[in-house]
Amino acid sequence: MQKQDWTAYRTVKSCDKLPLGVYSVGYYHFPANRRSTHRFVQHLQITWSVKGAGRILLNGKLHPLPQESVAIYLPGMEHLYYSEAEPWEICYLSLDGAEMEHIFRLFGFDLARPLQVGKCPVSLLRRIYQEVTQIGATHERLCSLYAYEMLIHLANNVKSEPLPDADLSLQEEIIACMHRHVSDADVGISQIALELKIDRSVLSRLFHETAGMPPSDYFRAVRLQKAMGMLTGSGEAVGAIAQTCGFTDAKTMSRVFRRELGMTPTEFRERHLKDNR
Repeated sequence: MQKQDWTAYRTVKSCDKLPLGVYSVGYYHFPANRRSTHRFVQHLQITWSVKGAGRILLNGKLHPLPQESVAIYLPGMEHLYYSEAEPWEICYLSLDGAEMEHIFRLFGFDLARPLQVGKCPVSLLRRIYQEVTQIGATHERLCSLYAYEMLIHLANNVKSEPLPDADLSLQEEIIACMHRHVSDADVGISQIALELKIDRSVLSRLFHETAGMPPSDYFRAVRLQKAMGMLTGSGEAVGAIAQTCGFTDAKTMSRVFRRELGMTPTEFRERHLKDNR
């Protein structure tokens, strides 16, 4: 029997002077190998890994989010997560209010990485869900009370040993993927995005922001650099080098060499030999 997801959003805000409010709450059963929609969060969001594990984009890095850990997003932060080989159960709580950020910062949570916090109080989330689905100031005040209770629960249960940082930044992971596929002419940025389970446009934008160039230009430079090394360090034919470095043929590699270096691969090799005699 398929397990049911549940989510609720506050539809009105009759009690707009609350310092801390609940905008939405939800519980999801994420199938294996599934990616979420990329977006920017509008409210403070706490995402809790209840059962299983997945990966999240947090502060520009891909982090594992193991069972019984949380990721915290401030308004305006990028939000992207995906499951891996096994299904993943996650829940979230989205908070707003006139003093929300100030109240949250008083708890002193580390926002740079996921936090290990123990089991999720699903029963508390259920109570919040029940109140969010009701309309009126009384229900909003109860949601506010439960939100404080959730923050206190988190603060009291954060483990003293933090989870490790992500192994690689997103940029580093993309570059590592490029090097793995440097010899495969059929692999481009679209295939790398599929392998990393990231939307191609998101990958391109984030990479450009951190590396200062489009990922396609960087991938071409990786291939060019490998070809230059082989031309100067081996006696292999230009066609064989082109194939090894992921160019479709020698003509394509020659075209890239002329555009980037102002000479053909053969001319580059001959100049290197002459300079090192």
